[in-house]
Amino acid sequence: MKIGLYLKQAWQLLRQNRLYSCVYIIGTGLAIALTMILVLIYCIKLTPVYPEPYRDRTVVFEHIAITEPRSENFFSGNLSWKAVREHFYPLQSAEVVSAFGAYLEDGFIELPETGEMVPAQIKYTDTGFWRLFDFRFLTGKPFTEVEFQSGIRSAVLSESLARRIFESTDVAGRYFSLNFDEYRVSGVVKDVSFATPSTFAQLWIPFTANPDYMEEETQTLGLRGYLTVYILASSRSAVGKVKQEIDEVFRKINSTLDEYEIDQLGYPETYRTHVFRENQDKAVDWKEVLKN
Repeated sequence: MKIGLYLKQAWQLLRQNRLYSCVYIIGTGLAIALTMILVLIYCIKLTPVYPEPYRDRTVVFEHIAITEPRSENFFSGNLSWKAVREHFYPLQSAEVVSAFGAYLEDGFIELPETGEMVPAQIKYTDTGFWRLFDFRFLTGKPFTEVEFQSGIRSAVLSESLARRIFESTDVAGRYFSLNFDEYRVSGVVKDVSFATPSTFAQLWIPFTANPDYMEEETQTLGLRGYLTVYILASSRSAVGKVKQEIDEVFRKINSTLDEYEIDQLGYPETYRTHVFRENQDKAVDWKEVLKN
């Protein structure tokens, strides 16, 4: 009975103060909606989602700076193939080390039936990429280590792109033309969302098939290039050990240099810290993050 009385009183108040009631209800609804949107955004950014189930034990190294103290010259950029194979792949504390293109690249695929040129977004990767991230293969499999080392033109396609090119997803072993070069389809995976920028693409290709990724700049000790490195620790408790080993690697490198000095720019950092980084050349300022 009391509940019914309260509801009647509330209804009378709403009718007596219609403008105020509307403003109050709409304002409350908007506040709840915005809060839910923020929670959803950060859930997508921080919690395990397809195809990134191991975010809680992933360490990121994206950028370095190389300085010449005497001349005050300063060079910054992503990592080179030389830096990856000499200093990251050998990490003893890592379960998986993966290097892949720091940015998506655009390409054009020629449709076999019509000859129409279709744009596609490419991510250049290594074989560790397929072990660090958990893609759902609809057909076929990732390109192999032999294909990667040989620089063979092999590709994994997204489901939607495979259907666009071949009108089917059962296309492992078939060939297509990308930027006027012939590629073999290694496998097809379920589409990846724009909300996971580390893994999103429409096709994934061994970066050894692209000569640009193999270049080594002598001006920057051969360490600056186009790659980002993600390292998977064996457990959450092992993340600190991975970071310590990487710090030790760069400490040893710096101890051998006379004219140069390498600045790690706050890397390595956990994936969950990396999400909040706004400047590649500057470590996360948590005071600014909280303020914003």
